[in-house]
Formats: sequence, C-alpha cells, structure tokens
Amino acid sequence: MAEPDQISQIHVGHRERMRERMLRDGDESFTDQNLLELLLYYAVPKGDTAPTAAALCAAFGSLRDVLDAPMDALTEVKGIGQYSAAFLKLIPAVIRRYCDQAQSAQDAFCCTDRESVKRYLRSRFLGVTTEQMLFLAFNARGEFIRCVQIGAEQSDLHVDVHRRIFARVACQTNAVTAILSHIHPGGVAAPSSDDVLSTRTAAQTLHDLGVHLQDHVILDSTLECCFMSDIPRFQSIFF
Repeated sequence: MAEPDQISQIHVGHRERMRERMLRDGDESFTDQNLLELLLYYAVPKGDTAPTAAALCAAFGSLRDVLDAPMDALTEVKGIGQYSAAFLKLIPAVIRRYCDQAQSAQDAFCCTDRESVKRYLRSRFLGVTTEQMLFLAFNARGEFIRCVQIGAEQSDLHVDVHRRIFARVACQTNAVTAILSHIHPGGVAAPSSDDVLSTRTAAQTLHDLGVHLQDHVILDSTLECCFMSDIPRFQSIFF
C-alpha cells in the first residue's frame, strides 16, 4: 500500500495533466467519470475529485443522469455540496441556451419541418426535470420567430386563465401559426386528459385571434416526441 506522501506525489500536477489531455485528445478518450472529475475541478478548487465523480456515477449511472438529477439528490452524494450541485445543474442550462442561440443564428426552420421542430425541442428540453410548456411562434411564411416558455404546466388553473395566457403570448410574438410543446419528465410521451383540455383551449383561443395551432408536441424524459395531430381522435382539435 502506498504511503500518504507517495499518494500526494501521485496527485501533484494531476489536474493540469487532465486538462492538457482534454485539450490535446478531446473528450473521446474520457469516460463519463473522467469528465465529471474534470468538471468538478471548477467547483472544488483543491483536492481529488475522482472519488466524488465515481460516487456520482455509482449513484445515478451516466453523465446525463447525473446532470439531470435533482439538486437534493445530488447533495446526498458524499463530496457534493450546494455549490457543486448548483454548478452541475448549470451545465444543462448553458447547453440549452447555447442550442437555442445557435438555432436562432441559422436560417429559420419551418413549422412543417418536423425534424427541425424535434431537434429544436430536444435542445430546449435537455436536462429539464419539471413539467414546462413552450409556445413556438411562426410567421405567415411558417418560419420560426421565437419560443416563449409559458412555465410549469398548471393543469389546475381555470380554463379562463389558460385562455389569457395563450392570448397574451400570441400577441407578444405576433404569431400566425403556433406549436405547443411540453415535457413529461417522469412519464410517457402521450397526451393526458389535462393535455387534451389545454390543447383544445389553446386551439380555440388562438383561432379567435386568427392564429392557427398546428400541433402540440409532447416529450418524455428520453426526449422522444409525440405529435398530437398524429393521433386520429385528436386531429379535429387542430382546425
């Protein structure tokens, strides 16, 4: 067994070697645990973060599962405090913002281009662990204008409140066509009874304003997508 002095010598310069390896070889040679160890350098100024990275992987599995884990679950892992947990939760948020701005910098995608719609929604819901609803606005040519987060889905709200929310967002975005989307983090990508009600409310409210609701896309925790307009019994909603 190595003596304490020998162990400390092993770790001298380890962080710098890890950073150099990343810059030289890229991330392909890094395991999920290696990447977490490297990330934790920026939250934990000193010490060996490898045991903490190993504990995170043991507790949650993959790198994605670690970053998707709730704050309170992260802080239960030895070596992870509030500061480190907040840092890890910041990473998916930064990725979502980056993807959103990267999409905005490209040519606007069309509301009828389902693959582009799915790519955009998957980037927006990356790492999201609570139910949220998005309103995607499109212009008269069907080109994407902007996305507005309506917030956590609140199925207990009165229908009139939902109507006011949809009307306000439609006016703010100058939408001609709209797509709704939300995520079921702990469920399947299929519409619930509350989803059907909110979709009917949105479709009628927007129709009264001259805005066409083209679809409501539901995602699950794996970011699989369900287009409600593909389900025969709901097709009449999107008039």
